[in-house]
Amino acid sequence: MWCGFLGIKGYLLSEGAQLAVGQLSLVAKYRQNFVEFVERSERGTILELAKYTRPRLATDPWDKIYSLASVATDAVPLPYPPNYNISANMLYSDFAAWTIT
Repeated sequence: MWCGFLGIKGYLLSEGAQLAVGQLSLVAKYRQNFVEFVERSERGTILELAKYTRPRLATDPWDKIYSLASVATDAVPLPYPPNYNISANMLYSDFAAWTIT
């Protein structure tokens, strides 16, 4: 397979390398869509970003909330600093309660 992605040019012989390039292209496309969404959005609040990214996967379930807090335009921080010792379900429950209050 000939590849000319992200400055990588040449033939990729292994299926693993082909899969990796395919996944990188998906990540790059998603990142571009996300950046365009944030730029189009009038506010880009953490709640809007959470709604937009809800169907997306995260390697670490806590990062679905904590990563959005760093790019959201809300002036209000999360009610407590990132804590990976609580369960993801507890984090999502706390986040939901925090957003409706």
